Amino acid sequence: MKEPKILIVEDVRMIADYMELILFHNGYRIAGVVASGEEAVVTALKTRPDLVLMDIKLDGVIDGITAAAMIHDQSDIPIIYVTAYTDKAVFERAMSTNPSAYLHKPFRGNELIDTIQIILDGGRGVMGQPKPGSLQTTVVASPGRS
Repeated sequence: MKEPKILIVEDVRMIADYMELILFHNGYRIAGVVASGEEAVVTALKTRPDLVLMDIKLDGVIDGITAAAMIHDQSDIPIIYVTAYTDKAVFERAMSTNPSAYLHKPFRGNELIDTIQIILDGGRGVMGQPKPGSLQTTVVASPGRS
């Protein structure tokens, strides 16, 4: 079985490098590492990764939520938001794009890998709205996309 291919969309290079290292050590291939919403859309549609890890605040004109919506308009690639945003309005806007999961920074490597594996195995990770300053908790709903 070939390793799943994941696109990392993150504008903070240190975080992108950390994600890339975690993915590599857990047997995943990297479809690319991009820092803008525009690059995310082009790269996702060109490389057709198995999954996209999407930050919300990005370099460029469009943010991660808009990029995710554009990707979903043209594909069924699962998207996991990986973000520091805990604002309710941003969370609700992100959830309107029907992501596969919403993971809050800071995250631990095992949280990232567990969330990815659940999504690739057909599950859907649903994260509740966190309290500002709290660490996120992942709650997994039944398999399938809503």
